[in-house]
Amino acid sequence: FFLRNTINIFGFIFVIIFLKMVSMFAVTDENSNLLIKTRMRGFVGRDLIIEKNWESDTKRLGLYAENCGIKLYVTSTFDPYNSNFWDKMIGQAIELVMINEKGEACLDDCIRKKQDEGVKCFLQQVEKDKEIKWGENEHPRYFCSGKHEKNYHQFQKLFVDIMQWENKLNTNWKMGI
Repeated sequence: FFLRNTINIFGFIFVIIFLKMVSMFAVTDENSNLLIKTRMRGFVGRDLIIEKNWESDTKRLGLYAENCGIKLYVTSTFDPYNSNFWDKMIGQAIELVMINEKGEACLDDCIRKKQDEGVKCFLQQVEKDKEIKWGENEHPRYFCSGKHEKNYHQFQKLFVDIMQWENKLNTNWKMGI
């Protein structure tokens, strides 16, 4: 009798510990998977950490790069702690360097002046896209959704949701450069 009760107690404790551990990683609310960590065609460098609703726009950026014969080297994505840009704080922005067909990096001045044909082609496609903004002269390596510029409450809600979701998962995302 004592042995059977002891086994039952340990079994019960094991189940409680197991459920507690599972609940740390399981998210069942509407905010689940707010951010995704991925690699996409057209991008090299860091993994992309983006808000899930910006995934299709990001895929289009990669497609534009491929169509124009360049690669997008990711230097920074989602960063809620060290960013001056709202879109980056909610995973709807990417900072990058463009790499031409010769493997040469196109940085700020090269991007601003559209000196490389592949970069020029890429930027022309981005400029036609109504859903993607780029920093042009001020921040030429910065591409974002721009959806929250005029709606602070929408940005604030998404930011709070992401931070609560991140804390709920006890996630330690690798951020910044």
